[in-house]
Amino acid sequence: MLASVVVAASPVGANGNDDAVRIVARRLDDGRVEVGLQQRPSDSTWAEGQLPARRYLPTSVPVGRWLASTPLTLDRPPQRHFSAITAGGGHSCGVRTDGTITCWGGNGDGQADAPSGQFSAVTAGTWHSCGVRADRTITCWGSNNH
Repeated sequence: MLASVVVAASPVGANGNDDAVRIVARRLDDGRVEVGLQQRPSDSTWAEGQLPARRYLPTSVPVGRWLASTPLTLDRPPQRHFSAITAGGGHSCGVRTDGTITCWGGNGDGQADAPSGQFSAVTAGTWHSCGVRADRTITCWGSNNH
């Protein structure tokens, strides 16, 4: 028998992520109950269960007593939400809700190699891209022919 409880899990400062974790448990032949944790990123299926080292619950637990497993570290899927997007000649870029930029598509001149850092805006040209950093400076990458 497998039982589950779904718990909303959002990282600090999350912006609408609907990732979920659930606690799973099963009764073993010897009467103990084994507990684990499963993650489900947005638009995905439940991942393989993560089992803590201390995960077995005895059947003789006194009423009202809480038992705890050893800690587990959750793998956070990459954030997929954008606050802005732009399309260039053969590539596109977007400002993620965490302020980072991701670009995809053609990259013959490095126009999709977005720099690290925090940005508030991005624009894509044919062979280049530019972004406004959080400190209001401008950074461009890609071709610098013109």
